[in-house]
Amino acid sequence: MVESWIYDLSDRVKTHIDRMRKVVSFVYDELGRATTTTYQDGNTITATYDAGNRLRKLVDTAAAGALSWDYDDMTQSLLRPPLKAMSLTCTPL
Repeated sequence: MVESWIYDLSDRVKTHIDRMRKVVSFVYDELGRATTTTYQDGNTITATYDAGNRLRKLVDTAAAGALSWDYDDMTQSLLRPPLKAMSLTCTPL
């Protein structure tokens, strides 16, 4: 069995077919950021970014929920269903 990778004109993965013949396709925005991942069963993961090029939200149709990120200086907060918050703090070296 063979895996296949199909690339767009910007050398980004457009489609991946795994050894089990399952297809995953990818869509990118004008800045080259992955915005939509679509699985063979029709489920999608959609990503949105803020003006600082940071991930803001992931929506997964299979999980019927979304992960949201909030940034405040060196702190990153992650909100995930069912509304449980988790904070990550980065300290400069």
